[in-house]
Amino acid sequence: MTERHPWFGVLGPLRVLVGGEPVPVRAGKQRILLAALLLRANSPVPADELIEHLWGQDPPSGARDTVRAYVMRLRHLIGDPELIETTPGGYLARLGAEQLDLSQARALLDQGRVHEALALWRGPALADVPSDSLHRDEAPRLAELRLHALSQRVAVDLQRGKHAELVPELVALTAEHPLHEGLCGQLVLALYRCGRTAEAMEQYHRLRGRLAEELGTDPGPRLRKLYQQVLATDPELSAPEDTARPVPRQLPASPQRFTGRQAELDRLDRGGPVVISAIDGTGGIGKTWLALHWAHRRLELFPDGQLYVNLRGFDPAGSPLTPEVAVRGFLEALGVPPAGIPAELDAQVGLYRSLVADKHMLVLLDNARDTAQVTPLLPGSPSCTALVTSRLQLAGLVVNHGATLMTLDLLGDQDARRVLVSRLDERRVAAEPEAVAELVRRCAGLPLALAIVAARAAMQPDTPLAVLAEQLGEVSRLDGFDAGELTANLRAVFACSLHALSPEAAQAFRLLGLVPSADIGRHAVRSLTGCGRAQLDELCQAHLVQEHEPGRYRMHDLVRLFAGEQAAALADTEAVTRLVDHYLHTAEQADRWLQPAREELAWGTPAPGCVPEPIADSAQALAWFDAELSCVLAAQRLALDHGLHRQAWQLAFALRIYQWRRMRMRERRLGLEVAVAAAERTEDQYAKVLTRHFLGFAMAWDGEFEPGEAMIHEAAALAERHGFRGQLVSATHSLTTCAAFRKDFAEAVRYAAKTIELAEGGPAGPLAMAHGAYAAYSLQLGRTEVSLRHSQIALELYRSIQHRDGEADALAGVARVLLATGQPERAVTMLRESVEIALEVGNTHNAATIYESLGTGLCQLGDSAAAHLAWQRSVDMHTAHGRTAEADRVRGLMGP
Repeated sequence: MTERHPWFGVLGPLRVLVGGEPVPVRAGKQRILLAALLLRANSPVPADELIEHLWGQDPPSGARDTVRAYVMRLRHLIGDPELIETTPGGYLARLGAEQLDLSQARALLDQGRVHEALALWRGPALADVPSDSLHRDEAPRLAELRLHALSQRVAVDLQRGKHAELVPELVALTAEHPLHEGLCGQLVLALYRCGRTAEAMEQYHRLRGRLAEELGTDPGPRLRKLYQQVLATDPELSAPEDTARPVPRQLPASPQRFTGRQAELDRLDRGGPVVISAIDGTGGIGKTWLALHWAHRRLELFPDGQLYVNLRGFDPAGSPLTPEVAVRGFLEALGVPPAGIPAELDAQVGLYRSLVADKHMLVLLDNARDTAQVTPLLPGSPSCTALVTSRLQLAGLVVNHGATLMTLDLLGDQDARRVLVSRLDERRVAAEPEAVAELVRRCAGLPLALAIVAARAAMQPDTPLAVLAEQLGEVSRLDGFDAGELTANLRAVFACSLHALSPEAAQAFRLLGLVPSADIGRHAVRSLTGCGRAQLDELCQAHLVQEHEPGRYRMHDLVRLFAGEQAAALADTEAVTRLVDHYLHTAEQADRWLQPAREELAWGTPAPGCVPEPIADSAQALAWFDAELSCVLAAQRLALDHGLHRQAWQLAFALRIYQWRRMRMRERRLGLEVAVAAAERTEDQYAKVLTRHFLGFAMAWDGEFEPGEAMIHEAAALAERHGFRGQLVSATHSLTTCAAFRKDFAEAVRYAAKTIELAEGGPAGPLAMAHGAYAAYSLQLGRTEVSLRHSQIALELYRSIQHRDGEADALAGVARVLLATGQPERAVTMLRESVEIALEVGNTHNAATIYESLGTGLCQLGDSAAAHLAWQRSVDMHTAHGRTAEADRVRGLMGP
């Protein structure tokens, strides 16, 4: 309480202090209203409920107005107009925890400071509050809280050897609560320790008779066991001869040859005011090793002892430990005999926190399942430190207890090698350095995997390390991470995390094992699994999946192997189809933005449950392709492997424009090889034409002119045979470009003329492209007038269909003719417009060549600085595309 804030007491007669001075609330109705609001501090109390507390079932007319008047008087009396807030339909008392004795008592009990909590009671709660409903509904709850606190305090005093002092108090308490088995048991124990065995037995029989008469039942098993111990004079019941507490030293041995994690150790060392730290990470990441290594390194901080428990939250050999079992173990370690341990969990927790209060102790809660399992085991005293490890991110510890979270990541290559090498024979390491490097790579930075491999090597001293590395590269790689016991079996460790998930999240994890790429986007996850954000968050919290950037998810390499095994057991072909269709239909949308005048295909409809990602414009289309290219290529291979041949070849078609703009030509060719293989397994002649044509062009691009052009000719003949006019036009245009690759510009012009002839009367896009080619290669032959005429035709055609990419190309074509005819000013203007469009649509391949021409034009105008800048941009773009020869050519223009 501060001078500014009032303080209130309900644990006895109603009490109000303002600035440390009592403020009497003389009117009974106002005491009722204030008490009702205080008992529900920081929660709204409906006006109807307040009316019932004030007048019972017979309120006066205008009761609500009267309540409003009472509230105004209380605000004035207390001198804080913001203390009682008006809420929709009621009122709320806004208090800090330190402003109400009830809140203070609960906090002290949570910290194990029982004596201080009990000191806050000043008599029966609400003693001077004249409300039948409050005494009926609230007073018993407060009395039970005090009784619970008394029971905890008695347990502490019994453990401290104060049995003789307790007997009179317990006699009075049992008389007040004649059916309370806990108090009766404490009285029996106190009497026995005082040497009054007959009286102890009499107390037991008296309670037994009352229970039978009033409730028709017998005492519980705990009290019956205590009676048998009294009869047998069990030594466990004796009072402790020395009330000094044993100092528990429960930590398991420090992990040998601990390596790395220096940043995490430093962070634990800094600690600061936070007394609870929670270390989380995937199974096998080394959470327990880190916690134990740090604890042993800093034993001097905990002279009063260290408590440890394996909570078995994710244990392949058993179920999670209950808080009841864990706290009993702590109490026994603290010297409490079994007979002195209360029956109920709340009382056990209270005794435990009382015993460690103000001690400098470490409580290490290892392998926790969730926050609920951990909470009862947290010490209440800020002098203690709690260290928790779990595979889950225990957000509840942060929210409710102010804990700090530390998520462990994989070991780096150097630390991973040190972990492995430290566990192997030095001679074997020296003899097979390549095998050691391969073992480290296969373990992918997971400490448990490294330890298992080292154990297998130790158990097979005559087996070359290269053989062990080879075994880890086989199909069932996880078999290599099994040292013969459940806790040394990586598959079993991962299975524990899987079994702890909700059914929906577990199914999502299994389906994610179908993902053929290193990561996956949120929309694709939805199409594959049908799950939403909640299931993904659950997988992330369990560290089975990581959201490595917003909206993108990946798994650790070894977790992916485990997920793949789970997915194979499902054999869910429908899920595969949904995933492949997601990429196909999203890529189709994106490609449509990049090439509005493209030739349409029969794309089919997405599989039920597939939700393609919406693409709103060309910029988003390019961004999607940039992010998802590796996933789309992997999906194409997945489609081929699962017999989805149409999707396999269509994915290559949907990628080709993007790959051309970004100069991803190697990937383009690999994808087209898959597409041809897929098309050949169908009866779709159009697919065969399309895929052979594009693969032939990719081969020619790589310099394989003869086989590439032969394949294009084959595709053209097949197109002509089946009446595929559009593909005949396209294939002939590709032959134009192939001739240009060979520097045979005369042949290129002849093919361009043939393309124009075939394209006449058809769509404007192919015709514009043919005119643009005719113009470009005519210019190479010095035919500037012809080149200018065809460039202008191409420009008009592209603009008529709003084909921005083609417009940029045609503008550059016109500008190059102008440069060739000594008109650099007009050329530069057009080239600047052209490059702006190329960059706008994301065609950096075209932009690189336009910048080269722009530099030439600026040089002709005498602006060498601007020319140099344009050429440098061209060099940078060519270099980014891997086109070193083109970059070197432009550097030659820049001079020394």
